[in-house]
Amino acid sequence: MKEKKKNNLKSICKYKKGDVEKNMDLILSLVESPKYICKKCARVSNNKKYLCHSLNMKPKT
Repeated sequence: MKEKKKNNLKSICKYKKGDVEKNMDLILSLVESPKYICKKCARVSNNKKYLCHSLNMKPKT
């Protein structure tokens, strides 16, 4: 199965240990004020396009 890429960056859900180490600055910027959580692995991001199964963390009112 091919991995989807968005803006030439893969989902942070797909990052392996080496990817995390190489992209720490990017990851830190994505998780600074998270708005979305991945339903599959529970990683968070401030932009849903960097998660594979994003869910808005803001509760519905």
